[in-house]
Amino acid sequence: MKKTIAVLLILIMTAVLFTGCGAEYKINISPYDTLNYDEYVKLPDYSGYTVTVEKTEVTDEDVEFEINSRLASASGEVQVTEGQVGEGDTVIISYKGTLEDGTTMDGMNAENQTLVLGSNSYIDGFEKGLYGHEIGETVTLNLNFPDPYPNNPDLSGKGVVFEVTIVSKTETQQAELNEEFISSDSEGAAKTEEEYREFIRNTLQEKADEQAIYDAKSQIYQQILDNSEILKYPEDELAAQLEIAAEQYRGYASSNGMSWEDFVASYFGDENTFNSQLQTYVESQVGSKMIIFALCEKENIKVTDKEYSEQIAEYLEGFGVKDAAEFETYYGTPVQEYMEMYEVPTNMYLEKVLDKLFEQLKTESETAAQ
Repeated sequence: MKKTIAVLLILIMTAVLFTGCGAEYKINISPYDTLNYDEYVKLPDYSGYTVTVEKTEVTDEDVEFEINSRLASASGEVQVTEGQVGEGDTVIISYKGTLEDGTTMDGMNAENQTLVLGSNSYIDGFEKGLYGHEIGETVTLNLNFPDPYPNNPDLSGKGVVFEVTIVSKTETQQAELNEEFISSDSEGAAKTEEEYREFIRNTLQEKADEQAIYDAKSQIYQQILDNSEILKYPEDELAAQLEIAAEQYRGYASSNGMSWEDFVASYFGDENTFNSQLQTYVESQVGSKMIIFALCEKENIKVTDKEYSEQIAEYLEGFGVKDAAEFETYYGTPVQEYMEMYEVPTNMYLEKVLDKLFEQLKTESETAAQ
């Protein structure tokens, strides 16, 4: 049957440099390594497929937009202690309130409170009374609590004097396109504005070229998925994946404090609909994996234990842990179990076979401006 499912597995498309030996792991794709795929999958004749790598040209506008985005990301908020404050400013204030009889109450005194002027967070007159005053100034505000005053009925309509000290104001400090920023952002690759713009252009072009290759490989994969036929499913694997998926749904219901009956009724309507949708979902997953491994078998693609171990070492480094033991302590799952849960072995096979097919089927387009 024609497959129209979306790509279920994430392609790891970026080039990876593996370093270090680390622990040795054996790659596990059971039971897909034991299936006779002639009985399960009919692949299309993809030898005549072509896929176009769409080339794009980075424009001057792209470069300027990227530079401005990087400058905005490098900008930050700072606390200033000079200047006036006004509506819309975020300020830090300290204040003390005194009633007409000379007493004060809880909530009328505070230190270093953040306030957006004009947000109407305080009683009438409080925020507007600070407009135009200098940072560091202590402002005297003669006010009245509203009547009625739901927050504290005992204060309704009473007069109050607030002594408010404006401690500081938050301002955005814009990053500047200077030598320091250029050197830092380019990691020393550029020193002048001209060199920096060329660095940005090359970076954007590299990303655009990588995306074009990613899109082309995705097209190859989707064409093969769409035109493959699943002849049958491995019953034991299908049953196992159905149970795993059902257990995940049960866990989701439990974590949200819902009974299973309420969960099914809310999200699926009834048990039959749930079972039907779960069956379709799991069949699509198992079917996609069979297509991938049938394709790898046909193209004689293998992923070695060494390659798998190097990939796990790369992941451990990315997670910021020194070894598998630290990973398990922190994440509560053995690293190899985690890799299999997130289909890393399958993705490695998929990436490898698509690399091969891409080289066979690719064509180049004319460069087009974005």
